[in-house]
This record gives sequence, structure tokens and C-alpha cells, in this order.
Amino acid sequence: MYTGALTIVAYFFLFIISTLHDTQQIMFSVPKLNVFERIILASGSPRRKEILENKGGLSNLIISPSTYEEENKGLVDKLDVYKYITDIAVGKVKQVALLDKSKMDGVVHTKTLYIGADTIVFHKGKILEKPTDKKDALSMLKEFRKDVDHQVCSAVVLLVFNEKNSTSQDQFEIHSFHETTDVKFTSGLSDEILEHYVDTGEPMDKAGGYGIQGLGAQLIESIHGDYYNVMGFPLYRFCQELNMFIETLQCKSLFL
Repeated sequence: MYTGALTIVAYFFLFIISTLHDTQQIMFSVPKLNVFERIILASGSPRRKEILENKGGLSNLIISPSTYEEENKGLVDKLDVYKYITDIAVGKVKQVALLDKSKMDGVVHTKTLYIGADTIVFHKGKILEKPTDKKDALSMLKEFRKDVDHQVCSAVVLLVFNEKNSTSQDQFEIHSFHETTDVKFTSGLSDEILEHYVDTGEPMDKAGGYGIQGLGAQLIESIHGDYYNVMGFPLYRFCQELNMFIETLQCKSLFL
């Protein structure tokens, strides 16, 4: 009895220590954001906005949705999953950055950080994005309930203008990364349960047809990896990669 109680207490303290460590790692990135006068998210996703504002501390985040994905969906190579989502994220953020530059009469705002992201679900060799309709959403969910994990893959791209280069090819400094989380659905989900979930409307604007932060959490047995990545933005990696990007810019003596 005492051994069991001590084990529980030990795990509790390990959890607290781990949580504090992660929080320190994340908070370490926040003060460095002061080097940017503006931070623009090239996405209309309310989940990415929520993560960056509420968890990432970006209270001054500017939202500027991109139309790149919709305009180029059939033109991007899907053979390489990570290249595919990275190309989409790069396209989104470049489009927004160039539009922002044009609104400022071509003046480069070098102390602006642009953030682009794209998230898909990968299952049995197929890329699954937002469902086209309820039937498509239900089909995805039925596949996930089988005893096979699926992967949620996100690419994030960080971009600033390089004031030292005026040519279109070299005017950007870009840093990108990708993150993957394994997700396992509960195997005993009935058609009725899945149909009821689809009828709520929640799946329709989410890659893979479910939201882990909403009612879709009831369908998930376990995940391995970053919870926020399943929501659409890998916050922990973002903080780490942003620090590296800033250090790279400093080494190149670019405005920082």
C-alpha cells in the first residue's frame, strides 16, 4: 500500500518537474520576440491563433490569411509528405509577405516576422486534408477507428525580409521545420457515434475530419507526440526553432 502511494507521489513530482522544464523552455523564447516590431500569421486558422496568442504569448499577433493553398492545391507534388506541406506553408507565407510589402508601397519592413503553417493527416500512404463534405468526413473517421495509428504532420515556416538583398530570389530569409504526432482512435467506435459526431459540424474545417481540442477528443485513445501539433501548430518546436532562426539572423548581422 505504502509502496503504491509513494510511486504515485513520485510520478506526480516527476510530472511537475517535467511541466516546469517545458514551461521554462517555452518562456525562454518569448522575450526574444521583442526584436520584431510586427508578427504576422499567414493563416486564418482560429486554432493557430489561439495557440500562439494564449500559449505562445503573442498578444500583438496580426492575422493575414493566405489563399495560396486553394489556388495551388492541384499543382503541388504529393509524393513527399513533408515536402508537400512545407511547399504549401512556404507558398502561404511568401504570398502574405509580398502582399504586405505591396501595401507598404514596396518598402521592406525588415523587423516583421511572418509565420506560415500547413497541417495534414497521413494514413496508409494517403494525405488527408479537410473533408469536402459529411460523407468524406465519415469515411476518414471510419478508417481511423481501425487498429492502426495515423500521423498528424505540420510544417511551419518562419520568414523575414533580407534588407541586404533586393532581388526577388534572395529577398527572404526562411527557416522551416516539420513535426509529426501519432494518433490512435478508439477501435470500438460505432457508425452511429461517428455519424453523430459528423452531424455536429465540427469535422468540416479540420484536417482529417476531427478536432482533438473539441468533441473529437472523445474519439481518441492515445497520442504520441505534441498535442498542439494535432490542433494545428507545434508550439514547443516553434519556440525552439524560432530561437535558432533568430540566432542565425544575428550571425548574419541582419537587423537584429
